[in-house]
Amino acid sequence: MTTATTTTTKTANTTVEAPVPPAKMQKPEPGRISTLTRTEEVKLKLMWSYLLVEQGIAPESLCEDAREASQKLAKTTTNTSSGSDKKKKSGGGLFGFGKKKSDAEATEEVAEATINAARKKYRDAVKNYDAEALNRALFQMYRADHPDNLVLRFLRARKWDVAEAMSMLGETVAWRLEFDVESLTYKGEERVKQEGQDGLMLQFRSKKCYTYGHDKKARPIVHVRPRFHDPKAQSEEDVQKFTVFTIENARLCLQDPVDTAAVIFDLSDFSLSNMDYAAVKFIIKCFENHYPESLGFILIHKAPWIFQGIWNIIKNWIDPVVAAKISFTKNFEDMNQFIEAKYIPKELGGQREYEYEYEEPVEGENELQQDEETRKNLEDQRLDIGKRFQQAVIDWIQSPDLETSDKMQQKKNELAEEFKNNYWKYDPYGRARGILDRTGQIKYFQGF
Repeated sequence: MTTATTTTTKTANTTVEAPVPPAKMQKPEPGRISTLTRTEEVKLKLMWSYLLVEQGIAPESLCEDAREASQKLAKTTTNTSSGSDKKKKSGGGLFGFGKKKSDAEATEEVAEATINAARKKYRDAVKNYDAEALNRALFQMYRADHPDNLVLRFLRARKWDVAEAMSMLGETVAWRLEFDVESLTYKGEERVKQEGQDGLMLQFRSKKCYTYGHDKKARPIVHVRPRFHDPKAQSEEDVQKFTVFTIENARLCLQDPVDTAAVIFDLSDFSLSNMDYAAVKFIIKCFENHYPESLGFILIHKAPWIFQGIWNIIKNWIDPVVAAKISFTKNFEDMNQFIEAKYIPKELGGQREYEYEYEEPVEGENELQQDEETRKNLEDQRLDIGKRFQQAVIDWIQSPDLETSDKMQQKKNELAEEFKNNYWKYDPYGRARGILDRTGQIKYFQGF
């Protein structure tokens, strides 16, 4: 594995080791912005057109523009990789149909039905919220991501079926508003502690879950240790909030082109008294429905014999795509196939010296949140960048040829980088500091 420049970050109780994970040295996987086939690019244009029209940002005609773009592409090429002259094979037609009909025939036949189905599915999912709330929720949901990457997660998760991807995205936006994810991350651990939410604070203090280290592909590792979980010690709501806290914070450790995390379920000393089916169901729901394409792999390590019966129940809840990412490991050698020894805990046979200890919120760590003027200015900047990005998307969809389309994609990429930089300026004003800030993990993974 390649290495990066070494740095050392010190916090109150922790020294974060170097090197910074070499995310930039990793190759982007298929279905990402730089690796899209032309057919996949059309799917992305179609989905953006439906989304912008449904959000009230673009006129109805944009859907027709996207349809015409797909028809033009069908008559020229569906096999050229975006931004490249290299030919690639792609399965099915532009709308996911088989090879019996040409792409042009399939496009003409189903385009109208696809547009209507996709838009209706999204509309039904978000019917309880107005356009302003939905736009704000989307901007918040992007965080430091390239907006294209976020949309592509939903397309890949639904096998490039635009209607199903629109439905999934709509349901996720509605869920985030209902669960009030942004309020949760804005208040953070300090407010949880101040408000005396002992059940939720117990989750952090219990050492049942933490993020540290990375696998051989620079994915951050989320360590889950069920032996520290007592299903009766807190409410189901506390477990759900902690799960969302963990996922949202882990997202901040991702750096393009690394866009997935690794999860280890360490079942050492696990017993039936630790089993919590409700918590497992919620975790599965989150990853499958609301954080799609976020898992690189899951290792279920040292599962005892009693887990066999539990697994026979749980596996029926898991989507086959997610199930394919699960591996059972028994010893250091098994785990070492995925993770370097220096990131495997000593108790599991590795070389890692780091031992997780929860660091309590530090008084004053969120004082920047009191600067409402700066926060508002950064939010306004974010809104401006977002609007310019949306206009660039419209121009990209309406591009008259592939060369213009590629130029507009580059403009989108530049605005997405501006969007990302804005987020990291905004972050300390809009998100409370958490354990990954106090231990230096976010800085470690982002290379700050």
